[in-house]
Amino acid sequence: MKTLAQWIEQAHQLGATQLRMVSQKLPEIRLNKGWQTFGESPVAPQWLREQVRTLADSAMAGSAASDLSQGGVLRGELRGIDGANYVATLCDQGYYLLIHLEQNLLQPLQIADYNLPPLYLQSLQKNPGLYVICGAQRSGKSRLAAALADDLCQKGLGVAAFADTPLSLKELSAVNFHSSRLVQAEALTSGFDVIVIDSLLPGSWRQGLLLAEQGLRVIMTSPQAELRTACLRLGEKVSSENGLARLTASLQSVIQLRLVDGLEEKKQMAYALLSLTDSLRGLINNHSWSELQKAMFESSDNLGSRTLNQCLMNLMLKRKIDFKVGFAESPNPEELDHMLERVGV
Repeated sequence: MKTLAQWIEQAHQLGATQLRMVSQKLPEIRLNKGWQTFGESPVAPQWLREQVRTLADSAMAGSAASDLSQGGVLRGELRGIDGANYVATLCDQGYYLLIHLEQNLLQPLQIADYNLPPLYLQSLQKNPGLYVICGAQRSGKSRLAAALADDLCQKGLGVAAFADTPLSLKELSAVNFHSSRLVQAEALTSGFDVIVIDSLLPGSWRQGLLLAEQGLRVIMTSPQAELRTACLRLGEKVSSENGLARLTASLQSVIQLRLVDGLEEKKQMAYALLSLTDSLRGLINNHSWSELQKAMFESSDNLGSRTLNQCLMNLMLKRKIDFKVGFAESPNPEELDHMLERVGV
């Protein structure tokens, strides 16, 4: 049976505003003309039970979840699909799951949609260490983590994900664990090549670093909006004394995400990407942030690093975003203006 993410993606492509699943009944979607059946087979009770129970387990880690067996109702957001909310409960037929889809739903993307440098993707396939994705709330961190996990699965790597709310993985070969099971990570991750951690639970970062130090590739999300703040805060979480140096020793890259307004009211993904070398690790440890930005710009060809201005300029030249939006989102508008002048714009 398709994954929940695949059901949601197909429903949204058809213009649905709601997706309804009830045990032993055909799935339904709500369109302008009302409800209509969606799919050819009834929803398997065991499959739906697993989906709802996973959502319930995730909710218990953050806020109190209703006891579904007592007629309670579970509500929340689906991580990795911004704009998708769910309501789940028990009914006479079994489990009932209703998903609300906003019109500007941000679906899980294919990794090619992000236009990430090939050198970054090659590093993920080969080099152990930490690969951090940072950004403000609803910036798309979970979606990118899920897209990377799917891509690595397709390349034949074993991927396990630990998340507060299940990542919307399209590849059935990837395995989702609740983040509370990170305490068992050493046993659970045996046989996997890549670990994805998308969690705000205390201790998740220290556990992720331990896994990276053991030779695994670890993709981790961080709620800090800026690359600099992410490095400092994560270093503090690891250790109050030598945390930053220990973090950078395993750090392979940091991606800073930002959603910006695109043309035709579509959101576009802008990012800065820092790929680490020993010299760049030294700049972070010495808090030489201005020099680090310059090094990111100069190392774009041989390391795959990108500054946010480089990404914004690319989106502007491809007419993905308006020039006013690009300058408004730029951390250094004057530099962006000079960059555009150099390419004749």
